[in-house]
Amino acid sequence: MKRRLSLALGVVGLVSLMSTCAPKPVAPPAPAPTAAPATPAPASKLSSATAQDAAWDKVIATAKKEGVVTVYSFFYVGDMGKDMARTFQQRYGIRVEILASPGRQTVEKLKVEQAVKQPVADVVNTGTSSATEISVAGLGENVWRELPSLKDRSAFLIDPVYSPSGDLLFSSLTLVAPAINTSLVKPQDEPRSFKDFLDPKWKGNVLSLDPRTGGGGMFTTIATMKYFKVLEDDYWKQLAPQLQLFGGSQQEQYRMVARGEYQVALPASDSPLAPLIAEGAPMKLLAMDEGTVAQGDSIMVVKGGPHPNAARLFVDWVLSPEGQEVYARASKINPMRKGVPGYMIPGANITPKKVINRTWEAAQAGNDYQKAGLMEQLFGKR
Repeated sequence: MKRRLSLALGVVGLVSLMSTCAPKPVAPPAPAPTAAPATPAPASKLSSATAQDAAWDKVIATAKKEGVVTVYSFFYVGDMGKDMARTFQQRYGIRVEILASPGRQTVEKLKVEQAVKQPVADVVNTGTSSATEISVAGLGENVWRELPSLKDRSAFLIDPVYSPSGDLLFSSLTLVAPAINTSLVKPQDEPRSFKDFLDPKWKGNVLSLDPRTGGGGMFTTIATMKYFKVLEDDYWKQLAPQLQLFGGSQQEQYRMVARGEYQVALPASDSPLAPLIAEGAPMKLLAMDEGTVAQGDSIMVVKGGPHPNAARLFVDWVLSPEGQEVYARASKINPMRKGVPGYMIPGANITPKKVINRTWEAAQAGNDYQKAGLMEQLFGKR
């Protein structure tokens, strides 16, 4: 353990030295690892991975000898991370060290670790954009065919194998849909189709993150629906005059709608919206007739990590029924796996009429749309 901490400090020192060569802010020190407390693990009625064979039994045995798995994570923080680490350790006797790490910082740390041939991380859990960069850089390991939890990919609401190279996996589900202020929009007036927003009564009452910035839920919704030919350019051109475009943050967009400044946030994401609803905001998501865009948060085994078997076992467990339930319950998000109970609070919890999966191909098409200036063609120049 002392050797690993010294190695981690050495890598962080190298990152700090490199950062002095460019005028950018110094990253704050990495938080201490999340230790697995001695309290009992959360009870779960669901099983871990099944369908094991001799090869997988060997992975488990070797993982137990390795004894530890180090996870760079943007999402497994606080009590959620503790619950996951505790449950995994009690099942397999393997300690989980979770180092909170924002996506951009994770990408740079992995590149440095690979460059000096001194890897620290075994597993990365981060947003899709950062994970895509890690995958394209060749820093992930293609392991999905080895994992018992992925023997049947149809057991998931969206395909958990995201990247063509097979190293980037989805571990959780985010649904993106319109959200209304329930104090201002009565049940009989709720829009059921995206085309309902073309009604003149919605003009100026719908607050949308500006899709011309190339990010956020509105850009994702437009690009994904265009790629799958659900809603084409003509619709978005008609919708543009109805919207109030907003260049601020997603959370501020939600709060403006919660305060009654606007009636609709188009769109919203279930996980970030849920805490606001829990605080009492009069808002709820809507499942639209055309479908609901779905995307995932990513998990990857790092290429050349020091504990490759423990890494495989941890990722497999996260995707197992037990891992999905522990994660969903601790984070109050929707599980990716079918048949696993959801813990999303009312209002943020919707049942899509159709799931529109933002696949790797759809995401790449979105990048092409952005380079071609499509959003400015639809919404005008900024």
